[in-house]
Amino acid sequence: MRHDDDRITCGVLPFSFSDFDPNDDRPALPSVQREALTDIQCQLVTHLVIAAKDKTDPFKAIRTLANCQKILAEYAAANFDLLAAYQHELKTNLRSALREARRTFFREAFLSRSMEEFATYKQVMLDAGWRTSHSEALEDYNTVVAEMFDGDFLRPSALEERRRRSHA
Repeated sequence: MRHDDDRITCGVLPFSFSDFDPNDDRPALPSVQREALTDIQCQLVTHLVIAAKDKTDPFKAIRTLANCQKILAEYAAANFDLLAAYQHELKTNLRSALREARRTFFREAFLSRSMEEFATYKQVMLDAGWRTSHSEALEDYNTVVAEMFDGDFLRPSALEERRRRSHA
């Protein structure tokens, strides 16, 4: 049961739902939902700014989005229905970010400076099953192949990038 004085504070990511009754299917008060959403959004922006400045960890922003999406899913499961749309949008953005990261990985593999380096990328691709495990992974792979190759040969722009990297 919810009372007028029940307050949810997100405070720090992640948070706990230990105070909620899982059998109570009524939505949380709209004011509480807006407060939670505002808190989550402020923290998300703060963490994304920190991630953007951290050049040592290129996947920090993706992990931050994934963590936030998980927290929003927990809120949605606790009848925070106003957060469901935001959670869905964030999940879509996370999916797009992961797909772009996978495409970047494929590009980097094709621009490898040596056969040993390419073999390492190839092994990671095989271990991850990126080429065959999921239709989106196959689509990402095919997209990168189409933009980088003309038949069996690298396009001139890809060759130039490979040359530039090997002299760096």
